[in-house]
Amino acid sequence: MNVKQISNCIFLTAIALAPVYLWKSGLPQISHILAVFAIGLGMFSHHYVYWNRSWIWGVVFVFYSILVGLVVFGLYSDRGSLLGPIYYLYDFVIFIYLINVYKNSGRSSVVAIFWIHIIQLIFIMFFIMRVGLESKRATALFNNPNQMGNAVLWATIIIAAIGKAIYNKWLPGFTALGMALIIILYSASRAALLGIGCLVVVFLIIIINSIYKFLKNVLHLKLYSIIRFMLIISIFMILFLLPYFSRLPQERTITSQIKNQIIFITARFVYEKDPDDTPEGRGYDRIWKFPQYLLFGSGEGATYRFAEKTRFLGEIHSSWAMLLFNYGIVGLLFFLGFLFSVVRIMPINWFKLMLFPPVIYGFAHHSIRNWSFWIGLAILYISSDYIRLKQGKNIGNISHKYK
Repeated sequence: MNVKQISNCIFLTAIALAPVYLWKSGLPQISHILAVFAIGLGMFSHHYVYWNRSWIWGVVFVFYSILVGLVVFGLYSDRGSLLGPIYYLYDFVIFIYLINVYKNSGRSSVVAIFWIHIIQLIFIMFFIMRVGLESKRATALFNNPNQMGNAVLWATIIIAAIGKAIYNKWLPGFTALGMALIIILYSASRAALLGIGCLVVVFLIIIINSIYKFLKNVLHLKLYSIIRFMLIISIFMILFLLPYFSRLPQERTITSQIKNQIIFITARFVYEKDPDDTPEGRGYDRIWKFPQYLLFGSGEGATYRFAEKTRFLGEIHSSWAMLLFNYGIVGLLFFLGFLFSVVRIMPINWFKLMLFPPVIYGFAHHSIRNWSFWIGLAILYISSDYIRLKQGKNIGNISHKYK
């Protein structure tokens, strides 16, 4: 086994251990440490570094965040102002490195990531069913339910994208979606539920589109007949399933536990009044109370400077509001420019739609610094590249490789 293979194995092990949190949130976990070690080895083993010119937006965003962080650190001497930029640098390197692992090692690395995430979902699902039932909000080996919900959401997207790209099948994605629904029900994370709900809608559109194409191409039915046929099938399924759900057992079976979770989640959405679920409680009010930071950003850390006008001094509970306030319109545009540069090469519109659920999740929680976002984004890019190569549309015209 050569150095490149060793570094790839360590990196894949890091991805496999991502659900294991040994220390408190915000600190590097064992998976992050292994990834750094793998990247260090990989720098000396990969023959080429692949680079897409449009990724310069990501470089600009990272350096801008570092610049803002250094200014805040110089003014307030708060080391927390540098933590966010360090994470963005790390995450961007992870994004680039994962794409280079694929470019240098080929399909095998992508297949390994595919199975790693399937095994993760199976492990998490059975873990919370067997161990995590004492609490209404399961966490598995994560520190909190929202982390688990975000990771599971991205795992489903990763499995679906690779399944379509490598095997030309949506079935792995549907299977992952079923497991993810159960896990997120146990997490009772409202943001994750909204995210997985959006993903369910995406998959429903895929199903409807597939049925439409089948009926049109195979049975040669007209649009009116197709709609009528699908409505009849839908009504039949509802009438068939309703009696089953009305007779759900009340003992502590898996079915009854899921039913109880649905009742609990409904109560969380409808009746639970959390003082943190207000603009002030989640830190959004800083955006309009401190308009001087709107253009270039306030930077992270040193939140005591906002104490005179706002009661919540923690991190803003939203990826997008956080980017806007901490790095201003300038920083937000840099980041969106990078995101668009990745999305625009995706040959399948379904891949683009699959970014919508994490975007929705990001409105309620700070998820962009989590490496699941960047690994998922890299996998969507890799899957798109793989499909383009199969179609004979090499994206080499916008990609470069350097010795």
